[in-house]
Amino acid sequence: MSVPYRKIHVVINPAAGKNEAILNTINKVFHKYEIDWQVSITKKFGDATRLAKQAIANGVDLVVGYGGDGTQMEIANAVMGSNTPMAILPGGTGNAMSFELNVPRNLEQAAELICQSSNIRKIDVAKIGDQHFMLRAYSGIEESDKTSRENKDRYGNLAYIVDTLHTIENPPHAQYRLNIDGEQGEEEGLHA
Repeated sequence: MSVPYRKIHVVINPAAGKNEAILNTINKVFHKYEIDWQVSITKKFGDATRLAKQAIANGVDLVVGYGGDGTQMEIANAVMGSNTPMAILPGGTGNAMSFELNVPRNLEQAAELICQSSNIRKIDVAKIGDQHFMLRAYSGIEESDKTSRENKDRYGNLAYIVDTLHTIENPPHAQYRLNIDGEQGEEEGLHA
């Protein structure tokens, strides 16, 4: 059976929004394709980048993130500048990145796609300071402060709106200087 990636490392964010049998599902699919796979677990913001960089240094063929957009952003920052691609197993509350890339929302189907497709899509990234980002950038509110796990469990995607409304009741404004493809600009925005 020909598969595009023989050695895969999966970085799992256990605080991600879904409650599903992650390891059982991954094992079932990867075992069928005889893939050598390893897993690491995040505990705090920044772990996914660090763990993905370690996996790349150890010579994996593919780094996979199980989690939401924050997890995927961290892994993207690890693979930037390497020859190792990343894949997404959507496990977050919103999963906007996986939605935009047409990754199946079902964990088993997404794992099957990893095993069956050698299609690599290049996507645009941007950079603020030392951090790369995909899809959208947030400034002012730290990633870990955007919403709590409890509110995500209670409100789902609405948790972001609820917590943002609490954060911006009286927000201070800031001027931002932007450099987009060599063109300079200034915009006013919120600063938290």
